[in-house]
Amino acid sequence: MKSTIISRIDVSGYHTLYLVVGNEEYYLFRQGYRKGVADYFKKGVLIQDAMDFSKAKNNTAVIHTMSKLLSHIRYVEKESGIAVLNRTIRTAGCRNKSA
Repeated sequence: MKSTIISRIDVSGYHTLYLVVGNEEYYLFRQGYRKGVADYFKKGVLIQDAMDFSKAKNNTAVIHTMSKLLSHIRYVEKESGIAVLNRTIRTAGCRNKSA
């Protein structure tokens, strides 16, 4: 199942970023508006591309947003009981085999 990161802009001018897994959306965080971030995340970005700094094309706003994603995704995984990061999937797979 492909997981994506999407940004929505609210009326007060903030980005709200969500992790989309299947038909479920999980809130990640909210931050001030930046055009580069809006352009990069508006249609949804695969989770691997969302954390690949080389895809940011030296846009500091996008790089800053990318740097915050990992910790927020890990938190959502822990709280929601989902596994979307490759490392989490491998670890969960190992735990399931030994149990």
